[in-house]
Amino acid sequence: MVIADTSVWVDFLRGSEVSQCETLALLLEEQEVALCDRVLQEVLQGVRGDGEFRRVSARLLALPGYNLGGARRSR
Repeated sequence: MVIADTSVWVDFLRGSEVSQCETLALLLEEQEVALCDRVLQEVLQGVRGDGEFRRVSARLLALPGYNLGGARRSR
């Protein structure tokens, strides 16, 4: 299972023709991609318009997801 970084998702969703996007497309076909909460948040913050938001969020939320939660410090 692979978790792609926000920058890879942005390029992929924009249709950029770079090797990372080709790799992500192959991994998506093989169902080998997961998503973490932070990447989901960052990608959706950059989406413009309600229609695009619905389309992108539906696609991303269909992937297996992981909650990173962040580090908690004790005092």
